[in-house]
Amino acid sequence: MSPTITPNLPLNADPALKEWFRVYYVKWMEVAENQRWAVAGRGPKYPTALIPFIPFGQVPALPFHHVLTSLIDSQLCAIGDRLANPLGGKGHMATIVIDEPELPSPYIFFETVFGGVVTDFRMYRDTTWDVVAAKLAAENIDPNCYKKIVYTSFLRKLYKLHQQWLTDGDNARYLIGFLTTLLAAIDDGTAKVEPRPLMLQNVLTIKDSVQLGDVDVTGTLLKFAHLAPNLTIAGRGGDMPIDLGGKLTLVLTEPGLLALLDGLKFSKNLAELTAFLIGFAGRGMTEDWIALGGARWLSKVSAYFLRHRIRALPKKVQILTKIMGNPFRLLLCVKDKGVLVTFNNGLPESVKPAPVPPDAASLKDVWLECCAKQGFINLAVRPKEGKFNLQVFEQIDYYPQNDFVKYMMRKGALQFLFGLVFPFLSS
Repeated sequence: MSPTITPNLPLNADPALKEWFRVYYVKWMEVAENQRWAVAGRGPKYPTALIPFIPFGQVPALPFHHVLTSLIDSQLCAIGDRLANPLGGKGHMATIVIDEPELPSPYIFFETVFGGVVTDFRMYRDTTWDVVAAKLAAENIDPNCYKKIVYTSFLRKLYKLHQQWLTDGDNARYLIGFLTTLLAAIDDGTAKVEPRPLMLQNVLTIKDSVQLGDVDVTGTLLKFAHLAPNLTIAGRGGDMPIDLGGKLTLVLTEPGLLALLDGLKFSKNLAELTAFLIGFAGRGMTEDWIALGGARWLSKVSAYFLRHRIRALPKKVQILTKIMGNPFRLLLCVKDKGVLVTFNNGLPESVKPAPVPPDAASLKDVWLECCAKQGFINLAVRPKEGKFNLQVFEQIDYYPQNDFVKYMMRKGALQFLFGLVFPFLSS
């Protein structure tokens, strides 16, 4: 049984936390060494690689090298008017661990990166970033870099998740916990990147435009964790399988993954991201970026029908919003929980919490009261008796009622949105 960690201890004074953190540091050094071997034409030195802070993420080294190198190169390395170094664009990185209360950093890692490849690595112990930056400048090494800053309290939360994973072995639940813990740490400042890469900045901006109030998002995701599919990244040099315990396997090619991340890099708001994802889904099916593992022939048949429906979806919503109002405000509610989705030119612009009166006898009463408090709402929708299935138009109440809205629901203009939001409200 692993030793128990103590809150508020410095990292190096906590043997359990220190040893856990050391494993990931050693594994990351193996990844960097594989990069150097691979670009030298020798192939990877170590046969497998561990995805950082994902304990079940042991994957073949060569495809991981290609994906990681392309990811760092496209998202972190500077692109100037000319290549300043024959190895590619510069994207130096520093990892700074901070104890609480703040003491000299127990670890500062500095990595010299060109073209997505770590070409040099230095470690500094029990010092500060200002001292390290001055030492680097004195050696003619540019200290301007991406700084990944993590507090010991954040590492403790990841350690706790890891211990829970060792107990229940549920990969999907761990991954959900990891992502929600990371986002919470970015919010409270215990994990951050300075300056923020464009992709991260856009993700956080879009996250701020989607507010669900007191809805337990993490709890709902964990409730449906058993439905998460396995993931395989089909990359150069082989596949990277990530087992989430699912019955199906979603296959995403390396070009598809990089295109998806590139879309996040250039989508600055919710509407732009929605438009991009619709286009990505259509193109991904056409170019085989997305498939179901073990049934790729079936995926192609399904894709033939799905991509036409996906491409038609924004046009259907656009027609709805133009006829019923632009911007179009849609209230989705279950019991006393609700969210107000605002569409502009057929694309979602924001999602905000909208408290629903618990004593309202009918959906009309809910609509009237919410309109009085939040301004005019074009359409209010809720599932009948809290139930929901694929036949959405048969399972929901809506107000104001008219045949056109019912027709648009039958055609699927809003079904995807209902399916996305209602599980969170009814949890």
